[in-house]
Amino acid sequence: MILSSSNAAISLSAGPQVWDRLWRHAPDERKDAARIERERRGRRWEATREFLVRAFGRIEGLETVELGSGLGDVSVLLAEMGARVTLVDFCDRALHEARQRFARL
Repeated sequence: MILSSSNAAISLSAGPQVWDRLWRHAPDERKDAARIERERRGRRWEATREFLVRAFGRIEGLETVELGSGLGDVSVLLAEMGARVTLVDFCDRALHEARQRFARL
């Protein structure tokens, strides 16, 4: 599930325009695959996976929420292991790109 914050009554100094500008270019699919693979091999994913398995016994079936998700790098890896993931981000464009990314999986 991918949630948007565009209806939220929040006022942040950066505003959505900053994030929309950041996400104005769609990620290249080839580079995106390499990015996920780097994350999969990285220390952050290793530590996250180990923590979740210690804390919950397994990742399969786990329900997670990634706040400030952007493209949802960690959520992609969790979903591949059977977790049910929800992405939340301030920027609708980032969530749009995340939806497209998850559709390719």
